[in-house]
Amino acid sequence: MPWCSTARLLHLRSGAAQLDRLEKGTTGLGTADALLALDCSAERHHVGTFQVPGDVNDLDFPLPGVRLESTNVIEGDGANGVACITRITTGPGVTDYVTHEQECTYSTFGIHVGQGDRLAFFGEGQNISVHLSDCRNDVGRPGAEITIGLAVSPYRVLTIPKGVAHTLDGLGGVVTRDEPVW
Repeated sequence: MPWCSTARLLHLRSGAAQLDRLEKGTTGLGTADALLALDCSAERHHVGTFQVPGDVNDLDFPLPGVRLESTNVIEGDGANGVACITRITTGPGVTDYVTHEQECTYSTFGIHVGQGDRLAFFGEGQNISVHLSDCRNDVGRPGAEITIGLAVSPYRVLTIPKGVAHTLDGLGGVVTRDEPVW
């Protein structure tokens, strides 16, 4: 799959150690795809900021494959704050929960070249910003960037396809549920 990476422009987490693993073929990814991503660049251009209303759970965005989808939520009795999310997935059903401290900030973008992400956000009504940069060469506008503003909600999940770099602001006190999409 062709990738056009803005990796050199985005200060990705992987760094020199990841490049070394790519060159040695020890990452588990297709080395040819990963090295192609590092040899290519695209000019970054911001195409819009999208504020999602609190009652909207299903929405597509200008970057192909980036979307919000409704989740299946079963709420507890309200006494203990438990929400159960049932998600039917075509992947292996792997899920990570990440708890962010109040002072949490990210200074870099992350990108997955072998998988996409489905993210759900849990908290006390915090507003977060999701910054996305399309690093795929096989899309109409490589380097296109968007910002999504939304309140955390267990009723929706954000799908980010592989090859779209992402970082988030405002995650202090938020728990994210991260489900890989293969």
